[in-house]
Amino acid sequence: FLPLYALYIVVVYIYDITALLQWNLPTEAIFYQAVGALIFAILIQSEYYPAIIKPEPSSEKTIARILSYTYIFPIVTATIAIVQRISEYGITSNRYCALMACIFCCIFVVLECILKIIPSKYVTTIFCAIITISLIGPFSVTNVTHNAWLKNIEKTLVSEGYNKYPLSEKEAKNFFSNLWEKDGHTASIIAYQVNMLHSQSIKELYQFFPEKSNLSNIVKKYRSISRTVENDKLHTMPENFSKFAYVDYTFKHEDLVTRNDTLFFDYPLKDIDSTSSKVFSFYVPKQNWLDKDIKVLETEGARFEVEF
Repeated sequence: FLPLYALYIVVVYIYDITALLQWNLPTEAIFYQAVGALIFAILIQSEYYPAIIKPEPSSEKTIARILSYTYIFPIVTATIAIVQRISEYGITSNRYCALMACIFCCIFVVLECILKIIPSKYVTTIFCAIITISLIGPFSVTNVTHNAWLKNIEKTLVSEGYNKYPLSEKEAKNFFSNLWEKDGHTASIIAYQVNMLHSQSIKELYQFFPEKSNLSNIVKKYRSISRTVENDKLHTMPENFSKFAYVDYTFKHEDLVTRNDTLFFDYPLKDIDSTSSKVFSFYVPKQNWLDKDIKVLETEGARFEVEF
């Protein structure tokens, strides 16, 4: 396993360094790579465990110690990526759990690399303590996410000039509409948080918004709708659009028709709610296509945000 781990950790380092230099941190990929490195290293170290617990030095103990240092950087990078994602898009239950997992990994690293304690003796205790904190008490995932969402909602309402609560249904619609025009990113995050709290019937939400109104419909078109696989960008649903889908499609040469300096092509998109499909026709300047200088494709009934 050692040569395979060496190849894996080199790839992870290259990926993480590139992501940090470009400050483009796809959280999920970085997190799972860090966890994979940790598990991979622990499995290898388990083979050397009899030599590790012996007081006398050995080559196996040296290899195990070197392995311990190799996964520090991926774990630190994963923690940075999660914190950056939380600061940019807010806390969610998934991000909270990922952060707690990183804290667990960091404790593991401190015990093994800094204090030089065999962490396997304490893993169960630390794991149970983190699970308990995450599920019970003021720092539980529910309390942390709900309180953060409510504070963010109140802060945004105040910044938009609202100080009398709860808002009427008309005021709620105006709030999201005006916020969308000013800052679609913030509007998407607030809409998501309001919708989640409303779906769970959290009473504290209704000190700001009317309880008997259909908040789900009010926030529907402002909610964040998709994150791309490649770079985890946030996209928001344009007004008057009701559905979204992430598509990964490679055009064949025969799909493209060239007329003068313009490319014409059709794209069949299957309805996500049924088995039917509809063909959308597009045209773009040929040179822009060749230069990959296209951000949006738009035609009647459809709008595509393009990533090459």
